[in-house]
This record gives sequence, structure tokens and C-alpha cells, in this order.
Amino acid sequence: MKVASHIEYILEKLFLAVSEIFPDKSDSMNLWGMLDKVYRERHTDLINLDKNICTLALVEEIITDMVSVKYPMMKAKKFKQMIGAKYDMVGYMFIEDGKRVIDFNGSDSFIGKNRFANIIPSRITEDDELFSLGKIIEKIKQNNKG
Repeated sequence: MKVASHIEYILEKLFLAVSEIFPDKSDSMNLWGMLDKVYRERHTDLINLDKNICTLALVEEIITDMVSVKYPMMKAKKFKQMIGAKYDMVGYMFIEDGKRVIDFNGSDSFIGKNRFANIIPSRITEDDELFSLGKIIEKIKQNNKG
């Protein structure tokens, strides 16, 4: 099964769940609007917790004016604005010279953000000790304590 079909399956299940929660929203456009609203509300609830929250996402490529930019694939209308306002780190993982690399710098072709640049390098390869989400969070917590 292709990744796209998994996403379509999950979105369809989510759509059906929202239609049960909001049965008065009969047409599909209203339901998709409610799904977007529920997603944004839950996302905001998570962000407002005083915890480290990690979100993994597939890549969504958006082409505007003949320029392709890769964003995290999050199905909310205002997600692009939320990255700048709410997220501390956004990285893009890719393969380079046969090794996995996470780049938090961003470029013309992908979004990146690293509010902890003084603690966490902006580029981590799989050979680095910090190539683990748990170790990144641990290092940030240690820095916040000291």
C-alpha cells in the first residue's frame, strides 16, 4: 500500500468520526471545515501544555511561482503560520551520501527552524550522538535546568 493511500485511509476515518460527532453538518465541505477546526483546537491544546511535544509528519511539497518548498504535511489551513509562531524546532530529514541527515536550517526548498541553535546543532547526521529525538529533548531539558 502506498503512503498516499494510508493518508487517504486515515483522513477518511477521521472524516467519518467527525461526521458522527457533528451529525448536523450534513455536507462534506462543512465536515472538512469542522475537521480543520477540531485539528487546530487539539493542536493548540497540545502546544499550551508545558511539555515537550514532538510531531512527526510526512513531507508536503507546495509549488508556487515555479518554486517548490517542502513543508511538514499537516492538514490545517493555518499550519504554515503556526510553524513560525508555535514550534521551537522544525527539521527536514533526508539521505545524503547514504546517511540520514536532519537539517534544521531551512533553505529555499524546505522549511526549517531551530530556536535552540545555541544547544542543538542545526544539522545532525545519523553518526552524531544527538541523532535521537530523546537525546535532543534531554539536552534541551539539561540546558533549561542549568
